[in-house]
Amino acid sequence: MPLLRNATTALLAALSLTACHSNSPEPKRTGVAITDYYHDVTNAILTETIIKDSYYGQECSMSISLNRQGKVTDINNVKGFTPLCEAGMTAVFSAEIPAPPDEKTYATFKKLVIVFQPQRT
Repeated sequence: MPLLRNATTALLAALSLTACHSNSPEPKRTGVAITDYYHDVTNAILTETIIKDSYYGQECSMSISLNRQGKVTDINNVKGFTPLCEAGMTAVFSAEIPAPPDEKTYATFKKLVIVFQPQRT
């Protein structure tokens, strides 16, 4: 099967993000901003993700750090299927992640754990 990219990848690859957040209640608008930003980050990374047949059923997790402008400053704790991890790191560094809309959202997303788990649909 050829490499899959962009919109097709979004349908075939599962990507989960785990952001650090506080337990304090959030105003409704901030919660919406965080949800919207989560989708922005996910879509930006999935757009750059290339999935090969050998990646299906595999997993890779990594921790990333973002600066206030949304630029990836660090990737570490990379664990999993090496070829998928390499593709994931390339996607993360290539992704055009927008700047978080406010300080609360930035505080939530400045440290993320990303898990790539491509699945056939």
